[in-house]
Amino acid sequence: MLRPSFFHSFSADDSEKGINLPYIKLAVMRSDTVPAMITEVLQKEANLLWYLNSRELKLLILHPLDRGEQINEWIERKGQSFREYKNTLFFALADAAAYGRLREDVKTWLALAEIKREVESDLKSPLAAKRQEIQDRMFNIRRDFSYNVRRVYHTLRVGARTYDLGQPVADNETLGHWYWRELTSKDIGAIVESLHYRTLVNKLMAGNEQVATSVILDQFYKNSDLPAPASEEVLARAVQLGVQEGAFGLVMGEGEITRDMLRYREPLPLGVISFEPGFSLLANAACEALTAQWRKEDEARRQEEEFGQDVGGGTEPGGAGYQVKDRQDEDSEEEPIERTVYHQVRLVINDVPASRIADVNRGIFMPLSAASDQPLTFTLTLAVSSEEGISQETLEHKIKETIRQIGAWIDEEQLT
Repeated sequence: MLRPSFFHSFSADDSEKGINLPYIKLAVMRSDTVPAMITEVLQKEANLLWYLNSRELKLLILHPLDRGEQINEWIERKGQSFREYKNTLFFALADAAAYGRLREDVKTWLALAEIKREVESDLKSPLAAKRQEIQDRMFNIRRDFSYNVRRVYHTLRVGARTYDLGQPVADNETLGHWYWRELTSKDIGAIVESLHYRTLVNKLMAGNEQVATSVILDQFYKNSDLPAPASEEVLARAVQLGVQEGAFGLVMGEGEITRDMLRYREPLPLGVISFEPGFSLLANAACEALTAQWRKEDEARRQEEEFGQDVGGGTEPGGAGYQVKDRQDEDSEEEPIERTVYHQVRLVINDVPASRIADVNRGIFMPLSAASDQPLTFTLTLAVSSEEGISQETLEHKIKETIRQIGAWIDEEQLT
């Protein structure tokens, strides 16, 4: 199950003996990484933050004094251009009254911490008798800290919708886990960890005979009227069940649809489903029409094979109208050809054109994935040269970020 991971912290300002909350935090809702937090004002980090235009779900915690007047603009635009994946931004807004109480609690804790240091440095201090009371008060403030932080940030904005999560449960729980639990609940459902194939049929295939899987995936992350899938696998499982139940078919290839390209009313390995170019969903009616046509062709071919070699037109055995079969022919049927199978296969393939990656996926990865006992993985070696040069921003925010998104890692890196 995918879970959000992000770090939340407070920083004290010793000059004021108070607290300054980090102004804005960006968190990618993923289970395997804890991204670096942005602790400067949003405007100072706009170039970094708002150009992150990916399908990853991003949680943004606003400064407690920010009322979110710019949220609509942030959703619509990234820098000077329009934002593509609008349905991936989740904003947390602060409750001003709860923030005031939390701020006072933190000020109290900092003051008690200062007193505690004085007591420990001077055991003859008049406050030494209150040492246990000081420790108890500090413990109580820290114990309730998680609850008080969640009480501050109980309001979420998702697209044009605002959700008030109400009072949190009085226990230790991170904001991320609380948000994830609420957003994936049936009551809100802004993020889905499971998806029925009927949603694809009713929302995205109505009136369309054939729709690319990449278009369907993009719509869930672009259209804020749809729930955001927790991962691509959520949509892949919906496609898998829809194909098996006959709600639609999966077409693997481009051009005229042939038998080997269509998967319909049959179990389908999850690894076969792809959201790359060349894959599409075909409406139920079109699948039924194709399969009916292929059945007629099979029947015509069978009849041709059964009756097409008759000769003449007589009625006597051995004469015209009958095909004479020698007794020796019946006793000399061919032995079945033994099929050769391999239990381990290792292929090293060089010089694969990047433009043919869809063919590689369809003709190499998918058949091997369907036959393999374990999920298919592969090692990719890239050697790229460019006179103009490849920017560090492209390498870090596009290439390496995609590598992290798919759960892979870089084993060797050489940059010159």
